[in-house]
Amino acid sequence: MTTFNSAEHEKLYNLILLAHERIKDHVHRTPIETTFTHPNLFLKCECDQLTGSFKLRGSFAKLTLGSTKAITTASTGNHALAMTYALNKLGELDIDATIFVPENCSPYKLKKLKSLKSPIKQFGFDAVEAEREARRVAEVENKIYVSPYNDYDIISGQGTIGIEIFEQNPGVEYIFVPVGGGGLIAGIAAYAKAVKPSVKIVGCSPTNNACLDLSIKAKRILNENEFPNLDTLSEGTAGGIDDDSITFDLCGNGSQLVDEWNDVSEDEIEGGVKFVFHSTKKVIEGAAGSSVG
Repeated sequence: MTTFNSAEHEKLYNLILLAHERIKDHVHRTPIETTFTHPNLFLKCECDQLTGSFKLRGSFAKLTLGSTKAITTASTGNHALAMTYALNKLGELDIDATIFVPENCSPYKLKKLKSLKSPIKQFGFDAVEAEREARRVAEVENKIYVSPYNDYDIISGQGTIGIEIFEQNPGVEYIFVPVGGGGLIAGIAAYAKAVKPSVKIVGCSPTNNACLDLSIKAKRILNENEFPNLDTLSEGTAGGIDDDSITFDLCGNGSQLVDEWNDVSEDEIEGGVKFVFHSTKKVIEGAAGSSVG
């Protein structure tokens, strides 16, 4: 039996089920691992995904719809890698794509993107400028701009992680999720709360850079100069969110999908990354470490 808090919740839950069917042959069903020192702590290892992050799920969920023939998007790394991989695998769909990345994109990820023959264009100093250009080009050239988080199809792909969590560990009581734009936590929470309303969903953001968390507490989406927009080890979750982001209502505003918000210090993020490495020998990004620390 499923339980829904709103029509939007039910809509997203159904989209997640459809996305799961479309993408299950394209992505890894990543493992859940435990540690010797913390037997009640379970790690959902999206670092073992084909491109190293959960972003691949959303990319395949969007592109396998077959309705997006010309797109632009913007990313500092993981979303760009995921879109590139999906575009290459779905070459028969002949999707005209341009991926904008900023000048401060990680040299490692930039090299990887080029090796995959990614349709990237470098523009602007940071993610904000790259995204602004991607939106401008989409409008001028009559293409669809694909947000890494402000998109129901993308969120539905990320939500397939929730399906796997409950298949692998149906007794789960708390799920800690790193939060940037909110696509990951919105998707996981939408599925989890539908099948087990008692499960607690906890959003984890770096104290140095927690736009969605602070926006929900302020009951409005904050501008980039209204929250600490500082450097953080959790670079994958850093930055502002769109003024019309659907994740704001999905994760807050009385939605009942997210139960708690944790602010995580840089020391705690570093501790989370080190804990996972020492416990599993897996190397994770700081964003993932924010939900462990």
